[in-house]
Amino acid sequence: MKSPAEITTHIQETLRFHPAFPQLPRIASKDDVLPLAYPIVSTSGEVLTEIPIRKGQLIFTSFATYQR
Repeated sequence: MKSPAEITTHIQETLRFHPAFPQLPRIASKDDVLPLAYPIVSTSGEVLTEIPIRKGQLIFTSFATYQR
């Protein structure tokens, strides 16, 4: 029989790969910017180092892709 600590570890690992809430929508409460680790080029050819976020904008965080 597995110990309670081992069972807990298995449950946590399962939830890490298959979260109960794969996405969590958020609404920005103020204007802000999301800094990028690496610059990206937009479709217009502009190099972006951060993404502007406007107050009231809907943002989805995806827990399903974290720590994989």
